[in-house]
Amino acid sequence: FPVTISAQFDFVLNEWRSKSNWSGIRGGHIYRSTCVIPEHRRVVYVPAYQTNGVCPMWDIDSNAYAGTLPAPPTNISSGTSGWQVGGALVWHPTLGAQGSIVWANKSLSRVARFDWATQSWVSVGRFDGTAAWSNQHMAGHYNPFAQAAIVGAGTATTPRSLVIVESDGSTRLSAPTISNIAANSNGNFVPHPTRSASISLCITTGRIVSYEWASDTWVDRAALPAAINNVNTIVASLPDSGALLIAKYGPSGTSKTYVYRPDF
Repeated sequence: FPVTISAQFDFVLNEWRSKSNWSGIRGGHIYRSTCVIPEHRRVVYVPAYQTNGVCPMWDIDSNAYAGTLPAPPTNISSGTSGWQVGGALVWHPTLGAQGSIVWANKSLSRVARFDWATQSWVSVGRFDGTAAWSNQHMAGHYNPFAQAAIVGAGTATTPRSLVIVESDGSTRLSAPTISNIAANSNGNFVPHPTRSASISLCITTGRIVSYEWASDTWVDRAALPAAINNVNTIVASLPDSGALLIAKYGPSGTSKTYVYRPDF
């Protein structure tokens, strides 16, 4: 499965393969503005600063460049300022007739979605109230057990509620965060591989935290193992094996891949 826009891991061969600069369009922030679309066999990303006005796609089956989608508009959902770098791109397979890409961006705390059936961007709303996130590096994912997407950002010291986008397009706010939910240096936020929960591997606090969808609560689970308490990590949830796959970058050939199996 593709993990980033520049490489993919082949489980059969047990090796990483480079896919560097495959679109010819400037790169994006791969740890948050890239998503896999299994139903349509694509990977898509939003280029940094969006100077090209399009989102490049990769064909999973042919292993080749697959053209582009239109980039998120610059003045959707009120306001006129453009999207800033630092947005969460999440595939929501049960939103719309053919699924949708949910895009959360820190510029004016806006959420929009790209409807695959109509090939158009639709405003979801603004979430800049007291309880909701604002001006953070967005994170998010789709939880297949809850059949909803969760996006936003918050910290342990400045708790924020994340935005949950349901399959019918309605939204609600989660309970305020108790760890850092944000991209890159603040940790990784992924769906639990086997049940209706989400997992935060928080590098800032050094804790593993779960968000329990049914009870709308955050639970501190354990200390983050030293081996994966690292800023240069990216995480994927593997439902078939009930585990998380964690890729950690290291200089001079010291990069490693870890498997973490949650017991909660």
